[in-house]
Order: sequence, then structure tokens, then C-alpha cells
Amino acid sequence: MSNLTRAGEVYVVNNEVNNEGVPFADSFYISVHICIVRVSAADVQDDVIAGVTEWCQYSCYSSVQYKKSVWGVLKGQLERATYSGMEGIHRDVAAALRDYAIGSMSASDVRAAKAIGQNARKKKRSKTTSSDFGHSNKKTKDDAQRISWAHGILNTSLVLSALLLVVLNVNLFAKVQYLETVSKNLTLASHCPALLATPFTDQLLTSDPNDDPQEIWELVKNLLASQKASYSAELQQMGSHLLQATRALDQADSELHIVLDRLPHSLDVLADAVKEHIREEQVMGKISDVFKRIETRQLDNKAQT
Repeated sequence: MSNLTRAGEVYVVNNEVNNEGVPFADSFYISVHICIVRVSAADVQDDVIAGVTEWCQYSCYSSVQYKKSVWGVLKGQLERATYSGMEGIHRDVAAALRDYAIGSMSASDVRAAKAIGQNARKKKRSKTTSSDFGHSNKKTKDDAQRISWAHGILNTSLVLSALLLVVLNVNLFAKVQYLETVSKNLTLASHCPALLATPFTDQLLTSDPNDDPQEIWELVKNLLASQKASYSAELQQMGSHLLQATRALDQADSELHIVLDRLPHSLDVLADAVKEHIREEQVMGKISDVFKRIETRQLDNKAQT
């Protein structure tokens, strides 16, 4: 109870609401200022209880207070969800207080109150009701458009990430296929005709067996040296291709790690957006129920009159 309270005139209550079990509950709390004050009967806006000589006005002011710094987008979502929930709760409170006030009156008092206030406030009430419903419908459409826009961005990001991952996989497959083709072309069998066509091989095959063995061994030595040089060149070429393939694989692996590191964050953002969408749908459902009850009561009042 606040120090501003004056018994019989004004009752002021300040309280703090700590939300347990909701996301980021330790980062914020809700400050609520409730004021109940005696007012004049001429300010009554309800035809049913307009004939009551004594009544009070119930006012509530709430705000979101932050204990820690919160990201801007998340801050807006928290405030929007909080204020929507508070509006729904206090609409229910207002309806319950109105029902209690009507229930405490006798049937004759209710009929007399209707007769007093109905003609005076008929036009004003219809105009206010139409304005409230139009504002609520516009707000609902704006919220739906914002949610649809956020979901569209998240879906586009996920699709682009998936396409990038597919392109990287195709590129990696093509490079591995190229490496396999090069390794097949560098086998010893594919180069045997070139080795057999060397001049040292021709001299060795056409030499006379009665020639000097030293000359024959010299030809064999030259043939082996030529083969060694050819093999060394092939090994160097294969080593260069393997080095290029290794670099390509490392680059593809690093790119895949980058994509995989970004995917969990995108999935978390999508999950938060879906949860927020579900909460907003629940709040909007409660609001629509309250509007339906109000409209039903208005129709009942018109039927009774």
C-alpha cells in the first residue's frame, strides 16, 4: 500500500511482478501501479450502472523494468507481449467488477439505471465501441504482418544456407572426382609406351649379343636413369596435384564449418520467433474472447431494453 492512500478517497498500491518460467525471466520484472479513487457519478460511461450514486474508478499503470541489458529486438518483443497480456488481464478484471456491481443491485435498480443513462449515452457508446474495435482489428493486422515478415526473413536465410551447403558439397565432389581421374592417368601402365620408345631401349633391343658386355650394361644404366627421371617428374606432378587437392579440401572444410556454426544460431532465432508467435496467438485469442463477451453483453442489454 502506498503512502498516497487516503482511506475512503484514494487507494494506491505499488507492486512488482516477477515472471518465473518465461524466457529471460531474470532480466526483467513488471512494475504495476494500481489506483482506486472515488469519482463523480456524472463520469460513469456504463448505462447499466449509471444510476448508482457512489462508485470508484479503477486505474492500472504498468511498465517493464530491466535488471540486465537486453537485445533491442528481444526487448520490443518482451514489451509487446507483456503489455498485451496486461491489457487482457485488466479487461477481465473490468468485466468481473462490472458483473459484481450489477449483481449487487436489485432488478428494479438495474431497470431504472438503464432508463436514466441509455438515451443520453447511446450515440457516444456506439461511436466508442466502433473505434475500439477498429483500433483492435488494425493492431491485430499490424502484429500479424510483422510476424509474417520476420518468419519470411528467417525462412529465406535457412533456404540460402541450405543452398550454399549444397553448392559446397557439389564443388567438393567435383574436385575429388578430378583427383581420381588424374591419379588414374598417372599410372605406370599409361606411360609404358613412352618408356619403350626411348632411344636407349631401341639400342638395347637391336644390340648384338656378342657385343661388349660393358656397352650393354651402359645402355641398361642409361635406360634406368631415363626411367628414374621420368618417374621423378611424374611423382612431382602427382605431388603438385595432391597439394592442390589438399588445399581445396581444407578450404571446403573451413567453409562447411562456417555454415554449420551459423545454422544453430538461425535455428535458435527461428525457435524464438515460433514461440513468440504462439504466445501472441494465445494473447490475441484471449483478447478476442473478451471482445466477444463484451459484444454479447451489449446485445443482451439491447434486447432487454
